Amino acid sequence: MKTRLLLLTVIIAVLVLISGFLTMISQSFFAKRTASIIETNYENNGRNIAETIDASFKKGIEVSKKTTDYIYSEMINDLKSDKQKYAVIKNAPVSMFDTITEGFYFSNKENPDSFVINIFEGQSLYVIKREKSFFKELEKNTGPGKYVQDLGNLSSIEYIAIQDEQGILTATANVSSLSSLFADSSLAYSFVEGEPVFRKTMFGKREIFEYIYPVNTDGYIIRIGFESKMIYDAASYSSKVILSLFLIIISSGVFILLMLFYYTRSVIYSQKAVDQEKEKEKYISLISDGLVVFEDNFDIKTSNGQLSDMFSVKHDNVGKVLLKNKKIKEMLLNKKNILGELISVEGRQVLVSSVYLPDKKNTIMTFNDITEMEKLREENEVKERSALLGELSFKVAHELKNPLNGISIILQRILRKTEMNLEEREMLGDALEEVGRMNQRITDFTKFAKPLEYKITDIRMKELMDEIIESVKPAITEKRISIHQKIEECVYKGDRGHIKDALRNIVINGIEAVENEGKVEIAVKREGNNILIDVSDNGPGLREDIKERVLELYFTTKEKGSGIGLTSAYRTIKESGGELNIEKSEMGGALFRIKLPVRGG
Repeated sequence: MKTRLLLLTVIIAVLVLISGFLTMISQSFFAKRTASIIETNYENNGRNIAETIDASFKKGIEVSKKTTDYIYSEMINDLKSDKQKYAVIKNAPVSMFDTITEGFYFSNKENPDSFVINIFEGQSLYVIKREKSFFKELEKNTGPGKYVQDLGNLSSIEYIAIQDEQGILTATANVSSLSSLFADSSLAYSFVEGEPVFRKTMFGKREIFEYIYPVNTDGYIIRIGFESKMIYDAASYSSKVILSLFLIIISSGVFILLMLFYYTRSVIYSQKAVDQEKEKEKYISLISDGLVVFEDNFDIKTSNGQLSDMFSVKHDNVGKVLLKNKKIKEMLLNKKNILGELISVEGRQVLVSSVYLPDKKNTIMTFNDITEMEKLREENEVKERSALLGELSFKVAHELKNPLNGISIILQRILRKTEMNLEEREMLGDALEEVGRMNQRITDFTKFAKPLEYKITDIRMKELMDEIIESVKPAITEKRISIHQKIEECVYKGDRGHIKDALRNIVINGIEAVENEGKVEIAVKREGNNILIDVSDNGPGLREDIKERVLELYFTTKEKGSGIGLTSAYRTIKESGGELNIEKSEMGGALFRIKLPVRGG
């Protein structure tokens, strides 16, 4: 007995040393891998934010022009309604007819402080002016500069700047100066060649990552700085995960010693889980700007088409929709300037800015729709967390298999010895069986946790379903099952192997659910931009409590089921952008309804 324990101790010590060595190697690998993933995400975020800022910059110019057109129309109408008020000369020696403007974007003469319209009619001259103060305030509160300031408040962004050959056009508040366009080789290359650049650089005394996005058509670049702290945090997170793995291996060794010393059937595993959530925000959205002018009595003086499109209502009904919202009505009643307040209107998330014009007794409101941007950010956060968790789970499961295989070999060698009584042999046999069961469970989990790679090809659904039916023909023949097919000829773009495995698992589930001489129906058709696949049976169906759990990993109601087939099918369908719903079939059994989006229309 002492010899066996000594030998076991030596083996465990060697395993611990090997695992320690592997831990150091894995720690370095995971730190580099995690840093690489975050750098890639920074680069993608930079591209998406830059494209959004570029669109906002151009949209701001368009809104500014439309607002100027509106001001011009108002001034002309005001002058026509009371010409004597604006008459400057009534009996000029020369008669002429002409209109000269100042300060408008279409004017030949610049005027930074006022909008001016001079109208010559015969021997009379009429002049009307408007101060630009309210217009400048509107541009300041709703233009791209404000949008740049808002994005600069995100936790991972150090700064944002728009720059041309002359210098900085607009930037976040923390930017006092940046390297000029042609004094920096990377900036010059990006500007001249029209290629985005992602690099490490210094901002003040800190090292940061910077994404440079050139807009050659308008002669400027967009610079976005990202903090580097997240990468160091991610490396620290990887180290903690590896350390947890190392502690698990040591705990497993201690468990084996306790099992041999006290001859117990109890299984004790110690596992530490580290959960650290990181905020990663992505903004991939097109900005739709709406403009409306309210009078003090809540009547709409004017509004643009973007506003009605934003809320999917007719142009005449825009006022009713907006005035139903309590916050919008409160803004109109308070008559205060509001800068980018986030509110929900008709199910859309919009940033609302409001400027009150006391001389006109009008309120100008702008609406910036960020609904899609918010949805994309939430979806991307979920995908990133799922991908990172899947990769770490796969590695942890893989590392656990080595010590389990070692334990299995040791137990088998001990069982081959004859110097033990029947009770000891039974206990070791039970332990060996538990280790085998756990090893198989880890093998199944590893297959499931491994990220899937998708190779997109054209899939003829009728041909695919024929192959699936042919592959399960032995089970159909054995149970004398009747298969009814109603399959339209349609094409789906996806990974043929993964889609085939997913549909085959669902068909097999239907075959296993029915009794001998049962019935399974399969229907495939295209409906709009989706392909609908129904697999139904006349089996006993699923109770509500089972229906809620049937897609969970390892959940099964079958004696020899693994609990992986339907979960794997659900994963493939979801990662392909589809949906899987379970209902009651018309035949009384279960109906698995699959919806797959048609890529590219």
